[in-house]
Amino acid sequence: MEEGFKKTEKVESVEITVGTLFNPRGHDGEINSDRTDVITDSGEGDTFASARLRQDKEGKFIQLGGTGGPENFGQTIGQMTVDEVIEAYDLGWKKLGIGDFPEKFKTRLREIASKGPRKLFLKS
Repeated sequence: MEEGFKKTEKVESVEITVGTLFNPRGHDGEINSDRTDVITDSGEGDTFASARLRQDKEGKFIQLGGTGGPENFGQTIGQMTVDEVIEAYDLGWKKLGIGDFPEKFKTRLREIASKGPRKLFLKS
């Protein structure tokens, strides 16, 4: 959790980039503190791409992804490096039996990350 952030405080915007870890909001609008998602593309406007981050004895891995918006963003809880995100994708792909995460996707993630963070304006 970010220093000085309290669950009761109203946050109007957050900075997101590839690797930003957050607890998403459920359909009921409540923050799901049992789930961790990771930003995989900071997007633009009201949208971003994220994926569910899981962990087992082999390490952190990503298997599910999708598009999100301000209504899905709960609270920031940490930051992964782009290389850690790539490793999580690689392990996730292997667990699905797809093979290695392709070099062209790794390159694209690095390009997106190189843009740096952007503000996501949250809805009331």
